[in-house]
Amino acid sequence: MKSLVWFSALTILWFSSAGRLSAAACPKSACVGISSNIVTVDGPTATILNTATGALFGTTGDLTPTELQSISDAEVNVGNLLLNLTGSDDTQAALATSVTPAGLLDAIAGTLLAQGDTEAAAAVAAIPVDDAAGTITLGSFIDAEDPSMLSIGGLDLITASSQQYSYDNTVVPVPQVIDGAALGVGDVLNNVTITTIVEEPPIITCGPEGTTFRSAGLRLKISVDLVNQDLTPTLLDALGPAIGTLPPGTSVDQATLSKIDLYVVVGRGDGVIEVIDADNSFVKVRARPGLADVYLGAIDDAFFFDRNTTIDSSDFGYTEIGELDLSLSGEPVTASINARATASGQDAGYYILQYFGPFSETQTAGVGSVAIDNIVDELTNSLEINVETKEPAVLDPVSQAAFDQLVPTLTSDLNSTYGDALSPTLRTTLTDVVDPVLDGLGVNLGEIDVTVYGVDQMCGYALGGTVYRDDNRNGFIDNGEAGTGLTLYAKLIPADSPGGPATQAVTVDPATGVYTFPNVMMGEYHIVIDDNSTLSDVTPAAVPSGWTAIEQNTLRREQVVMLDANVTNQNFGLASGVTVSGIVFVDTGTGGGTANDGRRNGAEPGQTGVTLRLENVATGAVLGTTQTGGDGTYSFFVDGGIPAGTDLRVRAVDATGHVSTGGDVGDSAGTYDAATDAITFSHDPALDRVGLDFGDVPLSRLTTEGRQTVEAGAVAFYPHTFEAGTTGRVEFTVTTRATPAIDGWSTVLYQDLNNNGQVDPGEPQVTGPLDVAAGESVGLVAKVFVPVAAPVGAQFQSVLAAELTAANAPALTFSPASRTDLTEVGDTGANGLTLFKEVDKDLALPGETLTYTIRYQNQSSAPISDLVVRDMTPTFTKLVAAPTPALAEGLTAVSLTNPGAGGTGALTWTFEGELRPGATGEVTFSVRLDD
Repeated sequence: MKSLVWFSALTILWFSSAGRLSAAACPKSACVGISSNIVTVDGPTATILNTATGALFGTTGDLTPTELQSISDAEVNVGNLLLNLTGSDDTQAALATSVTPAGLLDAIAGTLLAQGDTEAAAAVAAIPVDDAAGTITLGSFIDAEDPSMLSIGGLDLITASSQQYSYDNTVVPVPQVIDGAALGVGDVLNNVTITTIVEEPPIITCGPEGTTFRSAGLRLKISVDLVNQDLTPTLLDALGPAIGTLPPGTSVDQATLSKIDLYVVVGRGDGVIEVIDADNSFVKVRARPGLADVYLGAIDDAFFFDRNTTIDSSDFGYTEIGELDLSLSGEPVTASINARATASGQDAGYYILQYFGPFSETQTAGVGSVAIDNIVDELTNSLEINVETKEPAVLDPVSQAAFDQLVPTLTSDLNSTYGDALSPTLRTTLTDVVDPVLDGLGVNLGEIDVTVYGVDQMCGYALGGTVYRDDNRNGFIDNGEAGTGLTLYAKLIPADSPGGPATQAVTVDPATGVYTFPNVMMGEYHIVIDDNSTLSDVTPAAVPSGWTAIEQNTLRREQVVMLDANVTNQNFGLASGVTVSGIVFVDTGTGGGTANDGRRNGAEPGQTGVTLRLENVATGAVLGTTQTGGDGTYSFFVDGGIPAGTDLRVRAVDATGHVSTGGDVGDSAGTYDAATDAITFSHDPALDRVGLDFGDVPLSRLTTEGRQTVEAGAVAFYPHTFEAGTTGRVEFTVTTRATPAIDGWSTVLYQDLNNNGQVDPGEPQVTGPLDVAAGESVGLVAKVFVPVAAPVGAQFQSVLAAELTAANAPALTFSPASRTDLTEVGDTGANGLTLFKEVDKDLALPGETLTYTIRYQNQSSAPISDLVVRDMTPTFTKLVAAPTPALAEGLTAVSLTNPGAGGTGALTWTFEGELRPGATGEVTFSVRLDD
């Protein structure tokens, strides 16, 4: 439900509470209006709305359902509207200004356009009211102390205006004709002629508890041309044996129902706001639907549409509803069937409606469908029928005597026959024509919709802060930091109308930076800093040349809440200087980008934690150091004291495990040097530099290292995995050394397609380079053949190296990754022990920790005893920890010797028991790189 909709007896209470308040300190004022429950505008609804507004403006509306829907969905801030209407910030004077319908619609369209709703603005501009003479005064139906806090649905505002215009200007209403098919009831109604006058206009009132509200009072004439209904069989059945008593030559040939004239008088609905409890978000309303009297009959239009007359049933005569074709003494006669009936509205009493939020919240008082049923029943029960000759107008004596004898015989049966036929016809007319038309004019049959929208807490407090020069750029105002010396203004904007206008614009003191909004009412606001005091301009100023916004860098504060006290420290910090910014990105071609080209494209992500330095080229001084954030972006502040023309340099320090692919100088007009991974440019104190980007790719990884003891003549398998850091082509090489140097040793490298660590049938040898994508893993198995003549203790070292050539950048150099496998010949029984060693990261920075894992396995068919695992802390590291390992199957105990935390040297794990065939285990230790 939209706010303040004017198309049915939907009463809206404007309610907005930002916090818990003292009722004594902040009197509450609720705004109440009458609006509609029309949500979706379809074809029939569009026809009704065009008719309703056209009838009151004295024009013919022809907007499409889409155009009317766009207006219905829009909301018009009344403060903005008044500013557009008069150009004055004096809202009360604007409310009292008379304007033509065309002028008002122009102002509404302009307000919607300023709010960015171009579709609704165009639709409003298309409403045909240029021929509507006379004026409207918005203050006649809007009584609001602070209209800027009030927003009304676009369609609701237009129809409310049309009702006020009709009341002020219309003496003789203009009939409007609607085709029955356009209403979806073409099978019952050919067309409907609707004539409307506003007896009493609606009003939006704003006030405290006890404020009353009302809907409009209306008078409508509904002339319905029905699809002709033949009632002859029904009437003849009702007459039955009475037909035989008619004089000779007398018969009933045809009876029809073809039209009805309804007159509807709907009094205003009313109600009162009984309780507004902002502390608990509670509102109680007492509301009563307006009385609706419906008459079937005839009355002088001038009398009916005279607002000063009082209408009752005695004012109505009979109206023709159909014809009766007779044969009287053998002569054809046509008579008119005339009828009149009355349905008087019943006072439904007041309904108590309680609202607990969140707001807006709508509730209904009354039941419209029951009211329509009651009206139909009362009209048919009170129906009176008479019959008059129509053609010929004067009968001969014989025919007149036959007619006089026939009519008393027919009267009772005519009442029942036409009453039964009128019942569904009246229900269709009331449901599909009368009630929708009334709904379009802010009134319903038998119900009223009440919406609680918000409440204004009338608290006058001060709101302010400081626009300060943030000399240390810490984003906070410190002692000694004063004004910027710039000419600036602060503007206050209600949060529920962020498109403006602002309610206040105050000067920021250039020397102190202080600004203060006086007499601010309770609510939620936005504050913007601007370079002008125009209330309709609520876009923050561009940051002045040579300055950078630090605290509130958009120059806009939101969610500023006024309770029942002054609010201070709504500060904005500016620093004299400019920024240099960019992003360090992973140049692997993610999302359709081009890998390794030094330019960010596709969906290549940013890289976090990369260190960058801003340097003075001439002096080598480091002006700033920063790291990229989670999205890879960085920014440097360049102080305003650095002279123009100074050559500055942004240097990227590649993250551990990454290689630079290039740089983009952005808008700096500078140069990139690949050797130093730096961008150099000439400083301009008035310009921010953006888009100084650096591309990196991760190094590729090769895992793991292995050691096995096998018998002479056996074969050893060593699994490895290559992980590509970026897209390119990888080439694998194997170098070997035998001790002692005997023939017969060899290594064959296979591609492990299923990554199971074995050479399976069909898995190919690696005989040449492989193409890889960034992040792709390539499984490998090195198969080592041991000579039959190899003595016990002989060793064979295989070094597997992987060298990647980057796609699109063949000159980009990477250090080859390598892993060493060691095969040793042992005695029978000791053979089958395999060792594999891996580390959790290939590269690390000083101070970082590396964790090594050595996995062992008995691959023989016999147990292995006296198992000892030895290793050393790597060079330039110190031991952090070597936890006691879990025991593999068959092992009973373990003793560990190590240099202790912070030490260097050998680590030895000595196991007791026997490592069973197939059993596996592992030992771990961690070291820290020296600083």
